[in-house]
Amino acid sequence: MILMDAKEMAAKMAQESIADCVVAVSPEFDTFQKMALKNSLEIAGLKPLAFVSENMAASIRYAIDGLVAKDPSTVMYINMGAGSFKVSLMKHFKENSTETQKVVDKIEVMGEAWDKTLGGRQFDYEVAELLADKFNALPQRKGKKDIRENKKAMRKLLAAAEGYKEKLTAAKFLKVYVDNLEDYVDLVVEITREEFEKRVSKFEPRVARVINEAIKDANVQLPDVDAIELVGSGLRVPLVMDMIVRALNGTKPSQRLNQEEAISFGSGFLAARLSHSFKVKTILPTLSSNYEISMELKSLHDTPCTDSLKLECSKKPFHFRSALMKRKEKYDTGKLVKIPFNSDFSATLYESITDIGEAPVVRKLMSFKIKGVNEVAAKLDTPFKVHLKFEADDLGIIGLMYAKAVAERTVNESDGKVRRVDDEYSLEVVKESAYPLPMTPEQIKKAKQRIQEIVDKEKKELERSKEKNAFESAIYNVRDWLNDEKNEKFIDATMKEKLIGFLAEVRTYANRRRRNGFTLLERNPK
Repeated sequence: MILMDAKEMAAKMAQESIADCVVAVSPEFDTFQKMALKNSLEIAGLKPLAFVSENMAASIRYAIDGLVAKDPSTVMYINMGAGSFKVSLMKHFKENSTETQKVVDKIEVMGEAWDKTLGGRQFDYEVAELLADKFNALPQRKGKKDIRENKKAMRKLLAAAEGYKEKLTAAKFLKVYVDNLEDYVDLVVEITREEFEKRVSKFEPRVARVINEAIKDANVQLPDVDAIELVGSGLRVPLVMDMIVRALNGTKPSQRLNQEEAISFGSGFLAARLSHSFKVKTILPTLSSNYEISMELKSLHDTPCTDSLKLECSKKPFHFRSALMKRKEKYDTGKLVKIPFNSDFSATLYESITDIGEAPVVRKLMSFKIKGVNEVAAKLDTPFKVHLKFEADDLGIIGLMYAKAVAERTVNESDGKVRRVDDEYSLEVVKESAYPLPMTPEQIKKAKQRIQEIVDKEKKELERSKEKNAFESAIYNVRDWLNDEKNEKFIDATMKEKLIGFLAEVRTYANRRRRNGFTLLERNPK
């Protein structure tokens, strides 16, 4: 529904229908998340052309604005949003394009690191926790439950914390006022910058660790970085900026990019370039993998195999595993795997999820059974290899394009030359996928119908709510008129009491009817 609303807003601004899109995602997005997002976009009626990391989108804007100082140039992008902290080092350089036959700007990922739980919201929580401690310490709260047990009150504190957070890092102290936090008790306290800094100081090592890991992943030193740019709304807080400057050994990052719009602008530019409907400046960002993809091969039969891949070739089932796609490898690089198996086997792909300070999590992506190899082996007297072609699209979702057996033979030509000929035999691929499969048209249709039902229900509830509010407002207006001393000459005390009682009964009846699923317009005329 959020994507549908975004599509509707974009269509109104563009004054035309929207069909294609590019979505900026965090660099830690894995294949499961990408596939789920792809399905959601298709339900919303959008065709995703590419998923681009947020920092890559920002680097596109950086190149568009002509901010690259030299060729080549290493630029660090520091990005803190509401929920996570990401640092990327990008290489900006110029290269002759085989596509356009011109010199174009190119961007490649050199190194990346992230903290999935460190964002601006974490700082909001710390301010809210500080305010909760202050409220619990009030004399009126002695013997009462911890305010943290009141979810509504904590939401109120969190909303207040968002505004006070930025002010607190620029002022030595602030006076905080939160009206009627609980039991008609207001929160009126003073908080100091020292108290705030003490609570959030625990985040500084995490900030420094992400920056250092990104530099390490890029295999460079900090002095090798030509420019440092900031992206994301979480970096508006001066205290966070101070942490970053200390992690950079005193180097102050540049703020030439619009921190709020750089990512969306870069994504929109990439969408224009990929859609073929617009002619834009040629900037070629390299879309690459976030995590390593490995492949495991297992035989389906107890038959020997050749030893070309240094496999354990005995009468036991063979088993082989190696990296298929490494981190930071380009999506558009297809992988052709040639294996000298002479029996049916299974191929399973795994994604290795790696985060700073955590053990890698290996997750099964998909598995295939390759059948028909036995028949080819029985038919041929010569050695052959099985070819598996894997490709990752611009969404970063990898798939097996084909499987075939290829036998080489030589042919003597009439002119005496020897020519090599490949005899190809198609193999059956039985797909068994672990991650969410692409939704079928029927599933997308049902999902759209379900969302429309929810939208219609919400609209109906909104209409009922407006009706109820209008009805209650009319009741309160009549009651206020009855209680106004100026109107005593128009009505006696007995009738006034009856009418006030009647209004209370009507309000109770209306609420009961609404709870039972009826609108106020359906009320009993009696």
